[in-house]
Amino acid sequence: LRQPTLGKIISAGNVHVEISMLEGLGCITKLLESVPLKRIHFGSHLPLFNLESAILKLNESPLSPTQIAAITHQKAFRLIDRH
Repeated sequence: LRQPTLGKIISAGNVHVEISMLEGLGCITKLLESVPLKRIHFGSHLPLFNLESAILKLNESPLSPTQIAAITHQKAFRLIDRH
């Protein structure tokens, strides 16, 4: 989804996204322009896509170690703890 549709969906409530279907250089950085970090999660779509593809998205986007940790596991642990 692109803006403004993505912005409307995210602002509608407790909506989260994952990165497996993103394409292009800096795709996570571009996603951060529309979606708060707290709502972005790591996703690989394994076994249909290679795990390395999702990892490459993290490595080629200019993200801080804190942002990478948040996307890859910190928020997921918080979501699991709530249930």
